[in-house]
Amino acid sequence: MAEHSTSDDPTRYRPADEAAHWPLGDPIERLRQHLCSSGEWSGAQHDALQNEHAEAVRTAVKAAEAIGTLGQSKPSVREMFECVYATPDWRLIEQRREVGV
Repeated sequence: MAEHSTSDDPTRYRPADEAAHWPLGDPIERLRQHLCSSGEWSGAQHDALQNEHAEAVRTAVKAAEAIGTLGQSKPSVREMFECVYATPDWRLIEQRREVGV
């Protein structure tokens, strides 16, 4: 329903009022309401889970920011080619040769 990232503009590929046309509303909110009304979930559990996930995202952002952005952090060029494929294909081998690693 929302953008996929901060640089994403969903209006480029979906109508801005798309959610308003969903016949039964937001499916995630409907599921939450259903689980709460059936006693399988509660508002307190929902709030706790949202807070837990928000904290996990904040922690991940801080860890990523500690590494730096491309150009500010200087990992070895060799690292760029590590763990790309189990067995490097010809393109990867050629790219490594072009940069001299």
